[in-house]
Amino acid sequence: MKDLDYYIELGTQGIYPLFFKEWIDELDLSALNKKSDLDKELLIEHFKKLSSHSNIDKKKIALSALDKDERSDLILSFFKEIDRLLSESEFNSH
Repeated sequence: MKDLDYYIELGTQGIYPLFFKEWIDELDLSALNKKSDLDKELLIEHFKKLSSHSNIDKKKIALSALDKDERSDLILSFFKEIDRLLSESEFNSH
């Protein structure tokens, strides 16, 4: 999925253009340690919906329409995927 890959790549560099800082600040980051097979599925499902929007502002509006818990789950899933990719990259580079 092209959109997801693009935003994940930005995320590995510490750039999160889809998420307002307030959304990230509200997260319970201890949940990052909880792994779930549903995380990737949740990301794919939401990014399929977001890909129908032509620009980042419209994507952010769509994310704003999610309820707080659903948006938090999505953002945590996004960070878990970034963490997974960075861990694999670090492991493979040694």
